[in-house]
Amino acid sequence: MDKIYRYAKLLIKFDLAAHLTALIQEFYTQPPIDDITDDDIMAEIKAVRQQNRPT
Repeated sequence: MDKIYRYAKLLIKFDLAAHLTALIQEFYTQPPIDDITDDDIMAEIKAVRQQNRPT
C-alpha cells in the first residue's frame, strides 16, 4: 500500500508541475500590461486584506 501511496503522490506532483509549466508558458505568450500603477497594486492588496479579516 505504501508503494501505491508514493506512486500516487509522485503522479500528483508531476501533474501539478505540468499544469504550472503550461500556465507559465501561457502567461509568456500574452503581451505585457504596462498600465498598472503602484497605486493600483496597493489598492488590490488592501482589498484582499480586508476580505481576509475575520468579522
